[in-house]
Amino acid sequence: MKRILVVGSSGALGRTVLRTLKQRLGSTGCETTSIDFSNSNCADINLLLDGKQAWGLQMKGIQETIDMEPSPQFDAIIHVAGGFIPGGLGSGVEHVEKSLSTNLFSAFTAAELASKYLAESGLLTLTGAQGAFDQGCSFAIGYGMSKAATHSLAMSIHSDPSQLPSKSRVVCILPQTIDTAANREAMPGKLWSIHPSLLFIKISLTTRNGPYPLD
Repeated sequence: MKRILVVGSSGALGRTVLRTLKQRLGSTGCETTSIDFSNSNCADINLLLDGKQAWGLQMKGIQETIDMEPSPQFDAIIHVAGGFIPGGLGSGVEHVEKSLSTNLFSAFTAAELASKYLAESGLLTLTGAQGAFDQGCSFAIGYGMSKAATHSLAMSIHSDPSQLPSKSRVVCILPQTIDTAANREAMPGKLWSIHPSLLFIKISLTTRNGPYPLD
């Protein structure tokens, strides 16, 4: 049975990935664990974060819970947490702080857990953003910074594979704006037909059409 840990599984992309894993691998061929601030009804096991705690305490609690399991290893750890937080220069520092917490800290959480609990030949997937490689994100500077740092994290792990278990792989997806209900509501004027859908992202992550199939 495949054991898969999804960081950020209560969001639209996380729920889609979990459903797809169950559809492809079956309920008896896949056990999914969710890490998020709220329960995911798509996951077999939910590990809840306490938003009132400091990041280090959250990590300690998650690791203590995983260590209690008889076989604390995962075939894949998939990071799909995060969100778009707008804000440029002159709009304070709150948008930067929230972007780093939501996007970068969650990515590092997945990477840190992978260094301890990913099985041999396992897969670590991080979620970056194409916008961090384009002409900058002047309208969302904190967001761009957090995603650029996520790319740096993936490249740093790739440059030294010994940080992960033997034969493991790390991949960072770079979507543009994803077509979700929340994004459509926030950006009603966009031409959504040119943006990747949740279906496209889930295929890239979880099927044989993607670069690193899980089945």
